[in-house]
Amino acid sequence: EFQANAAIALFIRNIEEADAVRVEGARDDIEITLSNGRTIFGQAKARAGIEPGKDSTTRFSDALQTLAEDALVDSCAQLIYVTNDDYPLGRSLDLSTFHGGGYLSFDELTPAMQEYIKEKAFALCMTEDDLTKLSIMVLGFSSGKDPETRHKNIRAQVRDLLYKLEIGIHGSVNDGALRDQWGLLFQENAGNTDTTVVLSKEDFIWPIVVMLCRIGEDDAVFLDYEDDLVQDVLREYDSIIEYQTQRFELVTKIIVDFKDYKTQSDSATLGDARARFIELHWRNYIEDLGLDAASSNEIGEIVSKRILQKILYRQRTISAIKRGVNLAD
Repeated sequence: EFQANAAIALFIRNIEEADAVRVEGARDDIEITLSNGRTIFGQAKARAGIEPGKDSTTRFSDALQTLAEDALVDSCAQLIYVTNDDYPLGRSLDLSTFHGGGYLSFDELTPAMQEYIKEKAFALCMTEDDLTKLSIMVLGFSSGKDPETRHKNIRAQVRDLLYKLEIGIHGSVNDGALRDQWGLLFQENAGNTDTTVVLSKEDFIWPIVVMLCRIGEDDAVFLDYEDDLVQDVLREYDSIIEYQTQRFELVTKIIVDFKDYKTQSDSATLGDARARFIELHWRNYIEDLGLDAASSNEIGEIVSKRILQKILYRQRTISAIKRGVNLAD
Protein backbone atom coordinates (compact mmCIF):
# COMPACT_ATOMS: atom_id res chain seq x y z
CA GLU A 1 0.00 0.00 0.00
CA PHE A 2 2.85 2.38 0.80
CA GLN A 3 4.53 1.46 -2.47
CA ALA A 4 1.34 2.40 -4.34
CA ASN A 5 1.18 5.72 -2.48
CA ALA A 6 4.82 6.39 -3.33
CA ALA A 7 4.15 5.67 -7.01
CA ILE A 8 1.16 8.02 -6.99
CA ALA A 9 3.20 10.79 -5.33
CA LEU A 10 6.13 10.45 -7.74
CA PHE A 11 3.88 10.31 -10.80
CA ILE A 12 2.01 13.43 -9.65
CA ARG A 13 5.33 15.17 -9.04
CA ASN A 14 6.45 14.42 -12.61
CA ILE A 15 3.03 14.46 -14.28
CA GLU A 16 3.89 16.95 -17.03
CA GLU A 17 7.02 15.13 -18.23
CA ALA A 18 5.90 11.55 -17.45
CA ASP A 19 4.62 9.15 -20.09
CA ALA A 20 4.09 5.95 -18.10
CA VAL A 21 4.79 4.23 -14.79
CA ARG A 22 5.47 0.66 -13.71
CA VAL A 23 5.23 -0.61 -10.11
CA GLU A 24 7.45 -3.62 -9.36
CA GLY A 25 9.34 -3.06 -12.56
CA ALA A 26 12.09 -5.11 -14.14
CA ARG A 27 14.71 -3.25 -12.09
CA ASP A 28 13.05 -1.32 -9.29
CA ASP A 29 9.97 -0.73 -7.12
CA ILE A 30 8.84 2.25 -9.21
CA GLU A 31 9.92 3.07 -12.76
CA ILE A 32 8.61 6.22 -14.43
CA THR A 33 9.27 6.68 -18.13
CA LEU A 34 9.55 10.30 -19.23
CA SER A 35 8.55 11.74 -22.58
CA ASN A 36 12.23 12.17 -23.52
CA GLY A 37 12.87 8.44 -23.04
CA ARG A 38 14.67 8.85 -19.71
CA THR A 39 13.69 6.93 -16.56
CA ILE A 40 13.08 7.80 -12.92
CA PHE A 41 13.88 4.92 -10.59
CA GLY A 42 12.28 4.83 -7.14
CA GLN A 43 12.91 2.64 -4.11
CA ALA A 44 10.04 2.58 -1.58
CA LYS A 45 10.82 1.35 1.93
CA ALA A 46 8.22 1.73 4.67
CA ARG A 47 8.70 1.76 8.43
CA ALA A 48 6.11 -0.68 9.75
CA GLY A 49 6.62 -0.07 13.47
CA ILE A 50 5.66 2.91 15.58
CA GLU A 51 9.17 4.05 16.50
CA PRO A 52 10.56 6.69 14.07
CA GLY A 53 14.17 6.06 13.09
CA LYS A 54 14.22 2.38 14.05
CA ASP A 55 16.08 0.38 11.37
CA SER A 56 15.99 3.36 9.02
CA THR A 57 19.70 3.08 8.22
CA THR A 58 19.21 -0.55 7.19
CA ARG A 59 16.30 0.39 4.93
CA PHE A 60 18.32 3.14 3.29
CA SER A 61 21.33 0.87 2.76
CA ASP A 62 19.16 -1.78 1.14
CA ALA A 63 17.52 0.80 -1.12
CA LEU A 64 20.85 2.34 -2.12
CA GLN A 65 22.14 -1.03 -3.34
CA THR A 66 19.33 -1.22 -5.88
CA LEU A 67 19.62 2.46 -6.82
CA ALA A 68 23.37 1.98 -7.41
CA GLU A 69 22.53 -0.66 -10.01
CA ASP A 70 19.89 1.65 -11.55
CA ALA A 71 22.52 4.37 -11.92
CA LEU A 72 24.33 2.16 -14.45
CA VAL A 73 21.35 2.30 -16.82
CA ASP A 74 21.95 4.74 -19.68
CA SER A 75 18.42 6.15 -19.49
CA CYS A 76 18.62 6.92 -15.74
CA ALA A 77 17.43 10.47 -15.02
CA GLN A 78 16.68 10.37 -11.30
CA LEU A 79 17.23 8.05 -8.33
CA ILE A 80 14.71 8.50 -5.53
CA TYR A 81 14.51 6.89 -2.12
CA VAL A 82 10.99 7.10 -0.66
CA THR A 83 10.23 6.29 2.96
CA ASN A 84 7.62 7.11 5.58
CA ASP A 85 10.28 7.59 8.29
CA ASP A 86 10.88 11.16 9.47
CA TYR A 87 14.49 10.09 10.03
CA PRO A 88 15.36 8.57 6.63
CA LEU A 89 19.08 8.31 7.51
CA GLY A 90 18.66 7.59 11.22
CA ARG A 91 18.07 9.74 14.28
CA SER A 92 21.68 10.92 14.42
CA LEU A 93 21.21 12.65 11.07
CA ASP A 94 18.05 14.63 11.75
CA LEU A 95 16.63 17.28 9.44
CA SER A 96 13.35 18.96 10.37
CA THR A 97 12.44 19.42 6.69
CA PHE A 98 11.62 15.72 6.53
CA HIS A 99 9.34 15.68 9.57
CA GLY A 100 5.82 14.96 8.38
CA GLY A 101 6.92 14.75 4.76
CA GLY A 102 9.44 16.40 2.47
CA TYR A 103 11.51 16.09 -0.70
CA LEU A 104 15.19 17.07 -0.99
CA SER A 105 17.83 16.44 -3.62
CA PHE A 106 21.30 15.28 -2.56
CA ASP A 107 22.80 18.79 -2.74
CA GLU A 108 20.06 20.11 -0.43
CA LEU A 109 20.97 17.72 2.40
CA THR A 110 23.18 18.73 5.31
CA PRO A 111 26.94 18.22 4.88
CA ALA A 112 26.80 15.41 7.46
CA MET A 113 24.04 13.65 5.52
CA GLN A 114 25.96 14.04 2.28
CA GLU A 115 29.11 12.55 3.78
CA TYR A 116 27.14 9.63 5.22
CA ILE A 117 25.57 8.88 1.83
CA LYS A 118 28.86 9.32 -0.04
CA GLU A 119 30.60 6.73 2.12
CA LYS A 120 27.90 4.16 1.38
CA ALA A 121 27.52 5.15 -2.27
CA PHE A 122 31.23 5.07 -3.12
CA ALA A 123 31.46 1.61 -1.53
CA LEU A 124 28.86 0.57 -4.12
CA CYS A 125 30.94 2.14 -6.94
CA MET A 126 28.54 5.04 -7.38
CA THR A 127 30.01 8.29 -8.70
CA GLU A 128 29.62 11.98 -7.86
CA ASP A 129 27.50 12.28 -11.00
CA ASP A 130 25.22 9.49 -9.76
CA LEU A 131 24.68 11.36 -6.50
CA THR A 132 23.50 14.48 -8.38
CA LYS A 133 20.55 12.32 -9.53
CA LEU A 134 19.72 11.13 -5.99
CA SER A 135 16.84 12.54 -3.92
CA ILE A 136 15.13 11.53 -0.69
CA MET A 137 11.39 11.78 -0.24
CA VAL A 138 9.54 11.30 3.05
CA LEU A 139 5.88 10.51 2.52
CA GLY A 140 3.74 10.26 5.64
CA PHE A 141 2.10 6.86 6.05
CA SER A 142 1.19 4.81 9.12
CA SER A 143 0.44 1.12 9.44
CA GLY A 144 -2.58 1.83 11.64
CA LYS A 145 -6.10 0.63 10.90
CA ASP A 146 -7.63 4.02 10.15
CA PRO A 147 -7.45 4.74 6.39
CA GLU A 148 -7.89 8.48 6.99
CA THR A 149 -4.66 8.50 8.99
CA ARG A 150 -2.77 6.21 6.62
CA HIS A 151 -3.64 8.26 3.55
CA LYS A 152 -3.67 11.77 5.00
CA ASN A 153 -0.44 12.86 3.32
CA ILE A 154 -1.03 11.30 -0.09
CA ARG A 155 -4.56 12.70 -0.20
CA ALA A 156 -3.11 16.17 0.34
CA GLN A 157 -0.95 15.66 -2.75
CA VAL A 158 -3.95 14.42 -4.73
CA ARG A 159 -5.87 17.55 -3.67
CA ASP A 160 -2.97 19.73 -4.79
CA LEU A 161 -3.10 18.12 -8.23
CA LEU A 162 -6.86 18.61 -8.47
CA TYR A 163 -6.54 22.29 -7.61
CA LYS A 164 -3.70 22.65 -10.11
CA LEU A 165 -6.05 21.21 -12.73
CA GLU A 166 -8.72 23.67 -11.52
CA ILE A 167 -11.15 20.94 -10.51
CA GLY A 168 -10.59 21.06 -6.78
CA ILE A 169 -14.05 22.52 -6.26
CA HIS A 170 -15.85 19.73 -8.12
CA GLY A 171 -17.63 17.63 -5.52
CA SER A 172 -17.83 14.80 -8.03
CA VAL A 173 -14.06 14.25 -7.76
CA ASN A 174 -13.24 13.13 -4.22
CA ASP A 175 -9.53 13.02 -3.37
CA GLY A 176 -9.95 9.95 -1.15
CA ALA A 177 -11.90 7.99 -3.76
CA LEU A 178 -9.39 9.00 -6.42
CA ARG A 179 -6.44 7.87 -4.27
CA ASP A 180 -8.20 4.55 -3.71
CA GLN A 181 -8.78 4.12 -7.45
CA TRP A 182 -5.15 4.91 -8.22
CA GLY A 183 -4.07 2.58 -5.42
CA LEU A 184 -6.00 -0.27 -7.01
CA LEU A 185 -4.52 0.51 -10.44
CA PHE A 186 -0.96 0.45 -9.08
CA GLN A 187 -1.49 -2.66 -6.97
CA GLU A 188 -2.91 -4.45 -10.00
CA ASN A 189 0.03 -3.26 -12.08
CA ALA A 190 2.48 -4.53 -9.44
CA GLY A 191 0.76 -7.91 -9.42
CA ASN A 192 1.24 -8.43 -13.16
CA THR A 193 4.33 -10.59 -13.67
CA ASP A 194 4.88 -9.11 -17.13
CA THR A 195 7.05 -6.10 -16.28
CA THR A 196 6.50 -4.59 -19.73
CA VAL A 197 2.90 -3.79 -18.75
CA VAL A 198 2.82 -0.15 -17.68
CA LEU A 199 0.23 2.45 -16.75
CA SER A 200 0.19 5.32 -19.21
CA LYS A 201 -0.54 8.92 -18.32
CA GLU A 202 -3.93 8.40 -19.98
CA ASP A 203 -4.59 5.44 -17.65
CA PHE A 204 -3.64 7.58 -14.66
CA ILE A 205 -5.83 10.56 -15.57
CA TRP A 206 -8.86 8.64 -16.85
CA PRO A 207 -10.36 7.97 -13.35
CA ILE A 208 -10.72 11.76 -12.95
CA VAL A 209 -12.78 11.92 -16.15
CA VAL A 210 -14.86 8.95 -14.98
CA MET A 211 -15.68 10.75 -11.72
CA LEU A 212 -16.56 13.94 -13.57
CA CYS A 213 -18.91 12.01 -15.85
CA ARG A 214 -20.65 9.83 -13.25
CA ILE A 215 -24.43 9.46 -13.32
CA GLY A 216 -26.73 8.10 -10.62
CA GLU A 217 -30.28 6.97 -9.97
CA ASP A 218 -31.30 10.54 -9.20
CA ASP A 219 -30.25 11.71 -12.66
CA ALA A 220 -33.10 13.75 -14.15
CA VAL A 221 -33.08 11.70 -17.35
CA PHE A 222 -34.33 8.67 -15.40
CA LEU A 223 -37.51 10.24 -13.99
CA ASP A 224 -39.76 8.57 -16.57
CA TYR A 225 -38.08 5.15 -16.60
CA GLU A 226 -38.79 1.96 -14.62
CA ASP A 227 -36.31 1.09 -11.88
CA ASP A 228 -35.16 -2.12 -13.60
CA LEU A 229 -34.27 -0.22 -16.76
CA VAL A 230 -32.44 2.44 -14.76
CA GLN A 231 -30.29 -0.20 -13.05
CA ASP A 232 -29.47 -1.84 -16.38
CA VAL A 233 -28.47 1.51 -17.84
CA LEU A 234 -26.28 2.39 -14.85
CA ARG A 235 -24.46 -0.96 -15.03
CA GLU A 236 -23.86 -0.61 -18.77
CA TYR A 237 -22.82 3.04 -18.42
CA ASP A 238 -20.31 2.35 -15.63
CA SER A 239 -18.87 -0.63 -17.48
CA ILE A 240 -18.32 1.37 -20.65
CA ILE A 241 -16.94 4.59 -19.21
CA GLU A 242 -14.62 2.87 -16.74
CA TYR A 243 -13.16 0.41 -19.20
CA GLN A 244 -13.39 2.37 -22.45
CA THR A 245 -10.26 1.24 -24.29
CA GLN A 246 -9.86 4.28 -26.53
CA ARG A 247 -10.53 6.69 -23.69
CA PHE A 248 -9.12 10.11 -24.54
CA GLU A 249 -9.06 9.34 -28.24
CA LEU A 250 -12.83 8.89 -28.14
CA VAL A 251 -13.32 12.01 -26.02
CA THR A 252 -11.29 14.02 -28.52
CA LYS A 253 -13.27 12.56 -31.42
CA ILE A 254 -16.61 13.49 -29.82
CA ILE A 255 -15.46 17.03 -28.98
CA VAL A 256 -14.03 17.63 -32.47
CA ASP A 257 -17.18 16.24 -34.12
CA PHE A 258 -19.32 18.54 -32.00
CA LYS A 259 -17.19 21.59 -32.80
CA ASP A 260 -17.56 20.84 -36.52
CA TYR A 261 -21.31 20.44 -36.08
CA LYS A 262 -21.63 23.65 -34.05
CA THR A 263 -19.95 25.78 -36.72
CA GLN A 264 -22.68 24.74 -39.17
CA SER A 265 -25.54 24.72 -36.68
CA ASP A 266 -28.16 27.44 -36.41
CA SER A 267 -28.90 26.57 -32.77
CA ALA A 268 -29.58 29.62 -30.63
CA THR A 269 -27.63 28.39 -27.59
CA LEU A 270 -24.81 26.00 -26.75
CA GLY A 271 -27.28 23.80 -24.86
CA ASP A 272 -29.53 23.55 -27.90
CA ALA A 273 -26.57 22.68 -30.12
CA ARG A 274 -25.49 19.91 -27.74
CA ALA A 275 -29.01 18.48 -27.55
CA ARG A 276 -29.48 18.45 -31.31
CA PHE A 277 -26.01 17.00 -31.95
CA ILE A 278 -26.65 14.17 -29.49
CA GLU A 279 -30.07 13.39 -30.94
CA LEU A 280 -28.72 13.30 -34.48
CA HIS A 281 -25.40 11.53 -33.93
CA TRP A 282 -25.59 9.20 -30.90
CA ARG A 283 -25.72 6.13 -33.17
CA ASN A 284 -22.35 7.05 -34.69
CA TYR A 285 -20.57 6.14 -31.46
CA ILE A 286 -22.19 2.79 -30.67
CA GLU A 287 -19.19 0.84 -31.99
CA ASP A 288 -16.62 3.24 -30.51
CA LEU A 289 -18.23 2.85 -27.10
CA GLY A 290 -17.96 -0.92 -27.28
CA LEU A 291 -21.72 -1.41 -27.54
CA ASP A 292 -22.53 -4.26 -29.89
CA ALA A 293 -25.18 -4.07 -32.56
CA ALA A 294 -27.80 -5.44 -30.17
CA SER A 295 -27.20 -2.47 -27.90
CA SER A 296 -28.84 -0.04 -30.30
CA ASN A 297 -31.98 -0.65 -28.26
CA GLU A 298 -33.36 1.51 -25.49
CA ILE A 299 -30.48 0.82 -23.10
CA GLY A 300 -27.84 1.44 -25.76
CA GLU A 301 -29.52 4.66 -26.81
CA ILE A 302 -29.70 6.02 -23.27
CA VAL A 303 -26.10 5.03 -22.50
CA SER A 304 -24.72 6.55 -25.70
CA LYS A 305 -26.68 9.78 -25.25
CA ARG A 306 -25.69 10.19 -21.59
CA ILE A 307 -22.00 9.61 -22.31
CA LEU A 308 -22.08 12.18 -25.11
CA GLN A 309 -23.94 14.62 -22.90
CA LYS A 310 -21.48 14.23 -20.01
CA ILE A 311 -18.41 14.56 -22.22
CA LEU A 312 -19.73 17.65 -23.96
CA TYR A 313 -20.87 19.19 -20.66
CA ARG A 314 -17.38 18.63 -19.20
CA GLN A 315 -15.62 19.59 -22.42
CA ARG A 316 -13.78 22.64 -21.06
CA THR A 317 -12.79 20.85 -17.86
CA ILE A 318 -11.45 17.82 -19.72
CA SER A 319 -9.46 20.07 -22.04
CA ALA A 320 -8.05 21.93 -19.02
CA ILE A 321 -7.02 18.62 -17.42
CA LYS A 322 -5.20 17.53 -20.58
CA ARG A 323 -3.36 20.85 -20.76
CA GLY A 324 -2.50 20.70 -17.07
CA VAL A 325 -0.81 17.30 -17.34
CA ASN A 326 0.67 17.95 -20.79
CA LEU A 327 -1.44 15.29 -22.47
CA ALA A 328 -1.60 15.95 -26.20
CA ASP A 329 -4.76 15.49 -28.28
